[in-house]
Amino acid sequence: MAAPYNHMNQVKVGVVLIVLSVMLGVVFFLVLSQLKDEQMELGCIPQKERCLEIESNLSVTHIGVGIIAATLALGLYLMLFAGGEQAILRRLEEEKNKKLSEEKFAILLRAFDGNEQAVLQALREQPGIEQNTLRLKTGLSKAKISQVLTDLEKKRLVRREAKNRTFSVWLSEEF
Repeated sequence: MAAPYNHMNQVKVGVVLIVLSVMLGVVFFLVLSQLKDEQMELGCIPQKERCLEIESNLSVTHIGVGIIAATLALGLYLMLFAGGEQAILRRLEEEKNKKLSEEKFAILLRAFDGNEQAVLQALREQPGIEQNTLRLKTGLSKAKISQVLTDLEKKRLVRREAKNRTFSVWLSEEF
C-alpha cells in the first residue's frame, strides 16, 4: 500500500512550484523587457516586418505570464490551504468510524435480552457509571443488575471496578 500523500508533501510541492514560477517569471520578464527595448529601438509601427515579429513574441510572452501566474497560485494554494483538506479527511474518517461503531453496537444489542440491552445502552451513554446509578437508570432490581453484569463480565463485554461500597462499570476496551 502506498504511503499517504500528507500535508508536508503538499507544502514541499507548493514551495517548488513557487520557486519554479518565480524563476520562469524572471526569465519571461527579461525576455519581455528585451523585446520592448528592441521595439523602441526600431521605432516600430505595425507595417514593418520585424515589428510584426516582435508583436507576435510579445503575445506569446503574455501567455507565458498567465501560465506562471497559474503555477504561482497553485503553489501558494498547496503551501497554505492544503492542510484544511487533511483536517476534512480526518473528520470524515472519524465520522465513518463512529458510525461503524454505532452499527456494530446496534447489531450486538440484537443478540441480548431486554435487560442486557438496557444495561449495555446505559453503559455506552455513561461510561464508568456506578452500579447503583445503573440500577436506577435501567429500573432493574439490585439482584438483577448484579446478575446481568456478572453475565456480561463472563462474556468480556463489561468490566467492574470497586469504588467505595459500590462498583463503577465500563464497557470493555474491545467493544
